[in-house]
Amino acid sequence: MGGVSISELARRFGHDRKTIRQAVSEPRQQQEEGVVKSHGRRVKGHKLEPYKAYVEQRMRIGVLNAERIFREIREQGYTGGITVLREFMHPLRPVVSAKATVRFETAPGEQAQIDLGAFPHLDPQGHRRKVWCFAMVLAYSRMLYLEFIKAADQLHILHALRNALEFFKSNS
Repeated sequence: MGGVSISELARRFGHDRKTIRQAVSEPRQQQEEGVVKSHGRRVKGHKLEPYKAYVEQRMRIGVLNAERIFREIREQGYTGGITVLREFMHPLRPVVSAKATVRFETAPGEQAQIDLGAFPHLDPQGHRRKVWCFAMVLAYSRMLYLEFIKAADQLHILHALRNALEFFKSNS
C-alpha cells in the first residue's frame, strides 16, 4: 500500500472504506479460460467484458446515458444487468465541477421580469377551464406580484401589468 491509509484511498477514489479494504486484502483475480474468477466464483461484470470497449468509445463521444448504452449493447447480445453497466461507467464519467453563478445585479427600478403560465381550473359549473397566472418580479428587491387572469391576450396582460405597477408603487 505504500503507507497510504484505507481512509485516504477511499477519499481519493470515491469509494467506501470497506470496499477499499476488501480490494486491498483480496488476492488478485485470476483469469481462467476467458472467464474472470475469484475464489472459484464468477466475478460481477464478466458478461460486460466483450462490450467494454464499445461502452468506452460511446462515452468518449459524449453518450453518458447508461440506459441508452444498455439498450444498444442489449441489441448486440449483452445479457447482463444495467447495474453492472452503471458501475463500470461510473469511474469513466467526466468530473463535473460546480460552476459559480454570478448574480446579475441591477439598480432599483431598472429591471423586472414577467412570466405567464397556464393552470387548469374548474369553474362554478364544474367545467374545466384554463386560467393564466401573470407573475412579475422586481430584479433589485425580488418583490413578487401574482395575478390570475382569464385570458393570455394583450388586454388582460396589460391590465395585470398596470395592477402590478400600482402594487409595487404602493408597497415600496
